[in-house]
Amino acid sequence: IEKICDKFGIEVNESSDRIFELVRLALDDNNKNFEKIDYDDQIYMPVKFKMPVRQYKWVLGDEVQDWNMCQILLIQKLVAPGGRVLAVGDENQSMYGFRGATMDAMQRIEKAFEATILPLSISYRNPASHVELINRVFPHIKHEKSPFAKPGEILEMSQDKMLGRVKDGDL
Repeated sequence: IEKICDKFGIEVNESSDRIFELVRLALDDNNKNFEKIDYDDQIYMPVKFKMPVRQYKWVLGDEVQDWNMCQILLIQKLVAPGGRVLAVGDENQSMYGFRGATMDAMQRIEKAFEATILPLSISYRNPASHVELINRVFPHIKHEKSPFAKPGEILEMSQDKMLGRVKDGDL
């Protein structure tokens, strides 16, 4: 809780002990109340209460850069012995820190599942001009254009001019 407050600049004004106590009480109350179960409860409760879950030979995960530790633990429960996890994510797109995801989620997943990393650095979506711009702006991200990429064009213009020029198929 303290780390979350620090990360998001939440001032506790000398009241951290009381605030943290109230959070613990709220969580304890939540753990006793099964009348209403929300999305996060569906992830948290099977892990917290060691509930049996159906296991699968294959578990597929997308946007895994935003998984928090509880989600990783749940996925470990869901994969059958000898089963596999296929996880797809981009650590440069992590945005769920407010719900417990950390910037090292991909590394945690790699460790938890003894994963083999298969990078996907070729963009089959963007034209060559856009890939070149991405590489200039974000040189630390490995990004390659597809051999089939169209040349593309990047223009700067006002919104009014853009609305008169944009046609179906433009990015």
